[in-house]
Amino acid sequence: MGTPATSTGHGGAAHWEHFHVQQGSKRHPLLPPRHPDGSALPHTLHRLLWGGRNLIPNPAWPFQALRGAQGSVVAVFLMTCKPPLYMGPEYIKYFSDKTIDEELDRDKRVTWIVEFFANWSSECQSFAPIFADLSLKYNCSGLHFGKVDVGRYTDVSTRYKVSTSPLTKQLPTLILFQGGTETMRRPQIDKKGRAVSWTFSEENVIREFNLNELYQKAKKQAKPREEEPPGGQAPTRHPDGEAKKDK
Repeated sequence: MGTPATSTGHGGAAHWEHFHVQQGSKRHPLLPPRHPDGSALPHTLHRLLWGGRNLIPNPAWPFQALRGAQGSVVAVFLMTCKPPLYMGPEYIKYFSDKTIDEELDRDKRVTWIVEFFANWSSECQSFAPIFADLSLKYNCSGLHFGKVDVGRYTDVSTRYKVSTSPLTKQLPTLILFQGGTETMRRPQIDKKGRAVSWTFSEENVIREFNLNELYQKAKKQAKPREEEPPGGQAPTRHPDGEAKKDK
């Protein structure tokens, strides 16, 4: 191995500037190991790496390992970082453990689509803006959208049989209630209690829950009925369109 040249830097400290590594008949000039910001490594680390012993043959290895570790940390951070809670516009009623049953039974003519979610679930957070957009498009007096946090109200998850275990992958769960009774849900659950794979996209929700049909039906049912006049007799109409009460 060639003799490294040294020079005096700030404060008289010597630092490595250039050396050669003998490999067979070739001499490979290598720059001394430096931090990615350009500064030289501490003198003790220089001696560990190059102090007369070829302990680490590749001087770039420490920095490659450091970059690899940093990349792993970034990857883990991105995988565990949850998207922010949705704060946009929506037409959704949020239930508690005490209000969900009451609201579903209040008016049997109202159809409800309820999302069972948990704030810690990244899948639920990703679906939040989609569900909000659907509520803005399809909500009417006969078709309502609701949400209940089963991560907070665990008794609700038990009553409606929605598991909050990450292993079952049941969050989020959408349930359609008609006449106060569940008529369908997505995702479906297999015999082992695990969710059948289903993509929570806007197109899938519209198709699977027949939202266009439900919306039209709900609007028709919500039309105000003609009030009967005092006495319980409905008015009769003449051909000219004028209405009068029978004597």
